[in-house]
Amino acid sequence: MNIKYIGYYCTRKDSEPYTSPAAVEKMTYIASSLQRAGNEIEVVSLSGLDRKKFNLRETEVINKDFRILYLSSFPRTNKFFRLLNTWWLQKELLFYLLKKVKKGEVLLVYHSVALVNICRIVKKIRKCKICLEVEEIYQDAQNLNEKLKKREYIAFRIADAYIFPSKMLGKKINSKFSKPYVVAHGSYLVQLKRQKIFQDKLIHVVYAGTFNLTKGGVKIAIESGKFLDSSYHLHIIGFGTEQEIKEVKCLVHDAERKYKCKITYDGCQRGEEYLRFIQSCDIGLSTQKSDNMLNDSSFPSKILSYLSNGLKVVTAEINVVKESAVSDKLYYYSLDDAKEVAHAIKKASLAEKESGSEILQKLDKVFTLELNKMIKEL
Repeated sequence: MNIKYIGYYCTRKDSEPYTSPAAVEKMTYIASSLQRAGNEIEVVSLSGLDRKKFNLRETEVINKDFRILYLSSFPRTNKFFRLLNTWWLQKELLFYLLKKVKKGEVLLVYHSVALVNICRIVKKIRKCKICLEVEEIYQDAQNLNEKLKKREYIAFRIADAYIFPSKMLGKKINSKFSKPYVVAHGSYLVQLKRQKIFQDKLIHVVYAGTFNLTKGGVKIAIESGKFLDSSYHLHIIGFGTEQEIKEVKCLVHDAERKYKCKITYDGCQRGEEYLRFIQSCDIGLSTQKSDNMLNDSSFPSKILSYLSNGLKVVTAEINVVKESAVSDKLYYYSLDDAKEVAHAIKKASLAEKESGSEILQKLDKVFTLELNKMIKEL
């Protein structure tokens, strides 16, 4: 079966795309699950290879059953070009799908409010099926206006099936529709071991994720260094707007001068570079505010990313994580307090290293079977 997978996707480390590393990792895993079951996958990417210049349409062949189509895109250097780029990508994607999608074909779409109208038009004209990958409800995380809230609800309604990061999110959305769905907390693939970057005897702790300070994760991760001694090295890697990156750099610079533990800002790592970096660390941080509305539904995919690369994981004690299939492999902190995070880090560093590979291999087998069964039956 030929399956088109639409989303903001790019794995090239030498480009400046508009992507979330966590979203890219999850999409890569889902595409892999479909490919391993004998399907041909074409990822249609709206990311643009470089946000600072015009990008021509380009196809990258990964192997005979997996290719990436990068749609052409405008630079996003100011508000005018960002608006122009949004309009252009929607136009190009719509025409491409109307030309290429066949009746009864399954489209796999990463949930985006910007793609709702396109999905609705293509489904109506081409009579195709849509499997929507929903990682979070955006109106729970952002202050969307009523028009966008309505559009997001339409996306849930027109989908024929779903991929969710947790059963809790599945219940929250699908209780109204009762459509087929499968659950994947994140990538269940156990990564091959890479050569370590760090050869010292320090305990390397990494925060990898968004620099959005309102979510609180990166800030509390940095502040936890205040309660760690010189045997620890705290790494901050991730992504955000130029302003968010600037603010995080300032926080790290300020912490460097005050804390006993070593703390560094190590940029945004992607692809092979990212895998080798986090595999060189010992503990991964999944920190976030406990009052975040997403906590009751959206599973932090970085937890699976850490586990699949052999790290111990320190995470906030939230229901969606406690009720997950990997809950007993994690180390928890219960309060939004840097000292509590540091305590969990110390506890993890003293514990014997457990391999999460067995549980991940089991979850991978189940998800791959369930996903492909669902796709075939649509």
